[in-house]
Amino acid sequence: MAIPEPANREPADVDTVGRSTGQPQPTRLLVAGLVSMMLGIVGGLLIGGEVSHAVSPGAGIGPFVLLAGLLQLGRTRSWARQLAWAWFWLLLLTFGVGTLALIAFALDPSLQAEDRSGERTRALLVAGALLLLVLTATMVLVASGRWLSIATRLGGSRELGGSAHAQAVVGLLAFTLIACVPLVALAGEAPFLRILAEDPTVLDVDRSTSGQVLDLAYALCWTLLLALVAAGAPGCRGARAALKRLGILRLDARDLARLVGITAGLLVLGTALDRLTFELWGWAEWPRTSAEDVERLFAWVGDSTVTAVGAGVTAGVSEEIIARGLLQTRLGWLLPNLAFTAMHAFQYGTDALVGVFVTGAALAWVRARWNTTAAIFVHALYDVVLFVASLLELPFF
Repeated sequence: MAIPEPANREPADVDTVGRSTGQPQPTRLLVAGLVSMMLGIVGGLLIGGEVSHAVSPGAGIGPFVLLAGLLQLGRTRSWARQLAWAWFWLLLLTFGVGTLALIAFALDPSLQAEDRSGERTRALLVAGALLLLVLTATMVLVASGRWLSIATRLGGSRELGGSAHAQAVVGLLAFTLIACVPLVALAGEAPFLRILAEDPTVLDVDRSTSGQVLDLAYALCWTLLLALVAAGAPGCRGARAALKRLGILRLDARDLARLVGITAGLLVLGTALDRLTFELWGWAEWPRTSAEDVERLFAWVGDSTVTAVGAGVTAGVSEEIIARGLLQTRLGWLLPNLAFTAMHAFQYGTDALVGVFVTGAALAWVRARWNTTAAIFVHALYDVVLFVASLLELPFF
């Protein structure tokens, strides 16, 4: 179930590394890098110690780097294109099964009593049916080619085509829907918060402050690798062109001053919106996000100012370079922002997700008005202020 690659050339701003035809060509460097990455992840996990900490994020991100590399190779190699589609479906299926397992784990502590076992079974059946429906609809979208019309209606570029764009569109749609399934199965409760409410020690780790900062840096490096490979490096673009494709450009002092003001406005808007939705959900008697559980979820961030700043900066860089840098310029702002919001559905209830969506929309506007660097700056500063203010127990935070 593969999509033929488009015959049109890449945009003129692409720094291709092809040799004779001017078309992007896969390189031996890409193949060697993918093989080295996979061997490094397995070897690092076996070695243990700090090496294991360094490669652990790669166990989750590395499979997507491999997919991006296969899609690069698939522009000129049919076997790589077929393998990319097989790998795509395996990743999607794994995410669906993992989500179902997370729901089961979230239900287990509170529904152990025999008189509530039926409730647990019904919740899992509903979740399983929804996941099966999403996966089936995803396959239909790919097979029918309807993904392209959906993408353009959602604001995507009319020049979309090929396996990479098809997988991006249907993958984001499927991810968004699957990530929301736990909220349905758990009656509006976020799975991570429900698990923490039952066992507050489940996330406790024996890691020093410096170790936590290193873990953040490791995860950020793996995310940057994913962004660069997905943007075409090194097989289709050079590193400089890949950064340009991602929107990583300079900002001048005047821009920074304006962006600080935008961040301040977002903090006021976000705080007010969170309070409004909290009260509205309470009036409607809908499940609300527990502030205590959220504090417990991010308790490790409050260990020190260093971890608070590190968490804010890494979240801003990693989330923006993917959502706004890699995806928005090709797929429009709405679909990436829906996926960005759904990503937080594992840790926030529906009331808090309203604020996440509005914040993401504002960041999408910043990306369109300036570049991804600007969106990173606003997002990182926003999170740093929230984390540090919470650490210092300032009012309204």
